[in-house]
Amino acid sequence: MPITEFKSAYQRFQQALEYIITNEPKLKADSARWEKITKNFRERFEAPLDFAWLALSKEERKRFATLYLARKVQSDETVQKVIKVFNAKVRSVKEDENTTN
Repeated sequence: MPITEFKSAYQRFQQALEYIITNEPKLKADSARWEKITKNFRERFEAPLDFAWLALSKEERKRFATLYLARKVQSDETVQKVIKVFNAKVRSVKEDENTTN
């Protein structure tokens, strides 16, 4: 059951993230709306993904680590700023001891 919940949360997170990335300029035009969208994203998509991640066993986390961490990196504002400033790309994501404990 935790794997199914993780996959479902991951899919919802991915869809929301893609919507935000695709429509970012239009969404940011209204600062109040942008603030509401970012708050809703954290509450409705990012937090459930994190909770579903924590519900996985250590072995399951190892299995899904790359998938989970790659999406978390894409949603991180600091990472996105660096990517935009330097026209960079994320080449790889590695897990550390904090992601599987």
